[in-house]
Amino acid sequence: MAAHSQVPNGLVAVHIAVHDPAEIPEPGPYAADYTRELSAASAKYADISWSTSGAEPRWLDMDTSTCAVAINPSDFASHGADEFERFLSGAASRSEPALIIATLGNADDDGPWNVFSRYDSSVYFRNRKGSLAGKRLPVGAEVSLAPDLDAADRDLGLRLRNRPASAPWWAMSLQSTPLKGVQGMTFRHPEGELVPILVDSLGEPVVARWTPSDGHQIWYVIPDAVDWNTVLDWIVQRALPAHIPAALRRVRSPHSINALLFVEPHRDPAAGEHDVVIEPHTQFDNLDVFLWSVVRSHAVRAGALDLAAVEPDFRSLGQPGVLAPKLGLLAHASRHQA
Repeated sequence: MAAHSQVPNGLVAVHIAVHDPAEIPEPGPYAADYTRELSAASAKYADISWSTSGAEPRWLDMDTSTCAVAINPSDFASHGADEFERFLSGAASRSEPALIIATLGNADDDGPWNVFSRYDSSVYFRNRKGSLAGKRLPVGAEVSLAPDLDAADRDLGLRLRNRPASAPWWAMSLQSTPLKGVQGMTFRHPEGELVPILVDSLGEPVVARWTPSDGHQIWYVIPDAVDWNTVLDWIVQRALPAHIPAALRRVRSPHSINALLFVEPHRDPAAGEHDVVIEPHTQFDNLDVFLWSVVRSHAVRAGALDLAAVEPDFRSLGQPGVLAPKLGLLAHASRHQA
């Protein structure tokens, strides 16, 4: 694997299990199907503005041990298995969860599918500990945000919900992995938590976060045919601050401030009134909420954050000191971005 400089450059390393699109020649008219598939897989990432988003790619045959994120990693030999193993080992050595983004389905393949299964695609978890199976939804399927999402997941849902109307969706379901051994067939069911982020009209997830019970990995499963610049912006600006803020500090990323700005405020509904209220006239539940709100408001006024990225979270907290007309923090922030 190619060596890489360890000098912090402000860019977060991201592993993608394809070859560098710039080094893949356009397949000729008589190219084998295998060559065409390799070229198509790399071409999906050809238009990403890496440095603009604050990241740098680590393709196949590059060292991945210092990567903070992996996009569509592979368990198959000669197709990324070694790179995936080094990525996971690097995260474990730093006592960090491995953040993985996986796409479900193939937008260019609209059938025919296996008549013996209701599913047409899947994402397999590491070491065959189960999978997420996907069923392509009919054209025009409606999706909506799942309830009670944290800020990072909600932001991802909003970004993906705004895909073109023609973009396909896949309803997903956790599936056991069949294993054949000396004692016959056994089934390994995935153990962990599946958090729906976007759901279809029947309540089935179409975008979700999967965390195994040991907490060593965090999988975000999203549909194929996404704008990777949008996803990469979300990774650097929202996912890493929420899950692995140290990854931003290590490379001296300018987005490391987001690790403070996007931390969810702590609210303890079990605490008594005198424990959570600073003073009755302050209009804030507690000191955490107050400081969190003030920092974000100042970030908007300084131009470090867009008002659109802040307003939904402000409103969901329902703090009078934020929402008060003319005098609230939201009103002050709005005047500075008007």
